[in-house]
Amino acid sequence: MGLHQAHEQHLSELTLAALRYAYDPTFPDSAGARGAEFLYRVGVGDLKRWAHNRPHNAVDTTDLT
Repeated sequence: MGLHQAHEQHLSELTLAALRYAYDPTFPDSAGARGAEFLYRVGVGDLKRWAHNRPHNAVDTTDLT
């Protein structure tokens, strides 16, 4: 499944840009290609596992005082 479809159906908590530009060595390798689009395994958990285990930025940690 392509990143756009994976985003819409399984990973809507992430932005499509976060998936497309994930400069992360733990990002799963593609499982193939359809034309210029890379395909990934979502159902067996490659992308889901990556999304679940990726580091999240802290929210509201800026001290403005």
